[in-house]
Amino acid sequence: ARLLRFIQKITTSKEKQILLFMPAKRDVIQQLLRYSFSKALLKRLQLHLQACEQALETIVMQMKSFINQTKKQELTEWWLTQIREEVHLFLTKLNYNHIAVRDNYTEQPPENMNEIYRNLEIVDEILDEKNDK
Repeated sequence: ARLLRFIQKITTSKEKQILLFMPAKRDVIQQLLRYSFSKALLKRLQLHLQACEQALETIVMQMKSFINQTKKQELTEWWLTQIREEVHLFLTKLNYNHIAVRDNYTEQPPENMNEIYRNLEIVDEILDEKNDK
C-alpha cells in the first residue's frame, strides 16, 4: 500500500517536479514492484537470530567454564583466602601470636614455649563448648 502511494506520488506530482530521473523512472518502478520486502525482512530476522544464537553459545561456554574444575578451583582458592584472612584477624584480636611457631619448627625448635602455650589457651578457649552461646 505504501509502495503504491509512493508510485502515485511520483507519477502524478502536482508541482510537476521530477522525483526520479525520467528515463529511469519506469525501471525504478519495476524494481520496486519486483523487490521482495518479505525476503529482506526474513534476511534481517535471520541476522538477529544468528546474533542471538552466538550470544547463547557464549553463555553456554561461560557456564561450562564455570562448572569445569578450573573455575571451581579458582572459586575454592578465593574462599579459602577469605577464610584465612578472617581467621587471622579474629585470632589477632585475641592476641594470638602468629609467629610463635615457625614454618620449619621440625628442624628448629620454637624460641619461646610460653608463647605457644598462650596460643594453645586461646585456641582451647575458642573451641570450648561451654563458651558457645
